[in-house]
Amino acid sequence: WLLDEVNRGKISYHRFDLTTANCPHLTQEQIDLISESYLPHERAQRLHGHWHGETRARYFDAFSELCINDVRPRGEVQIGLGIDHGEKIGSQVAVLVAHVEGRVWILDEYRNESRTDPNDDAEGILAMLDRNHIKPQEVDVAVGDINSMGKGYPAMKISDAIAGAMARKLRLQRPPFNIMSALKSPGSVAWGERILNYGFKRGDITIHPYCEYLIKAFSHYTGKKDDLTHGIDATRYIIQRLLGYDQTYHRLRFL
Repeated sequence: WLLDEVNRGKISYHRFDLTTANCPHLTQEQIDLISESYLPHERAQRLHGHWHGETRARYFDAFSELCINDVRPRGEVQIGLGIDHGEKIGSQVAVLVAHVEGRVWILDEYRNESRTDPNDDAEGILAMLDRNHIKPQEVDVAVGDINSMGKGYPAMKISDAIAGAMARKLRLQRPPFNIMSALKSPGSVAWGERILNYGFKRGDITIHPYCEYLIKAFSHYTGKKDDLTHGIDATRYIIQRLLGYDQTYHRLRFL
């Protein structure tokens, strides 16, 4: 409605670019840093005051081959797991990461392209941990979406069902780790996506070459809901939890 009022001449419109001339309290280096913090489609509005963002072919323009390597952290690390469980076939994705002081290594991925239930996904996640020589009890942080089991089990979250299935397969009285709900507050998705793009830019986030689906997702995702979305979401859930309150990344929430 605001744009309509401007077009009708009811409200005057003045646009200013974010430049050192218009903002003399900022240096060009600071402006460049602000620009890098935004996602590509946000920059036209945020930096130049346009009414609409730009449509870009790639959503994560900071992701490149430099973000892909087989280096693994040494010593004591924090192990994280992100899980997204959509309703369609092939939308079940889990991402395994290691975290040390603001640096994240994406180590492995689980994706089942057939129709699965929580037992199948629990088995796949446990197999992923096993091939990385990680015991289930060594997972420090796990984050999953908040989808319910559907009409048959409206009060049960899928993440709880997966955790329960793991406990049964491991013959434990309780799950080896709790799966926290992903952050779903207003603006949380954009904040999480900024964290990912800026982390790739800074070299704080790398992906192991084994993660072919995630590499494809970050290379080709355009912001539309498609079969790449679930890998992006699973990665965002866990990395947002690990890096979101680091000073470097927390400020991206308020841009």
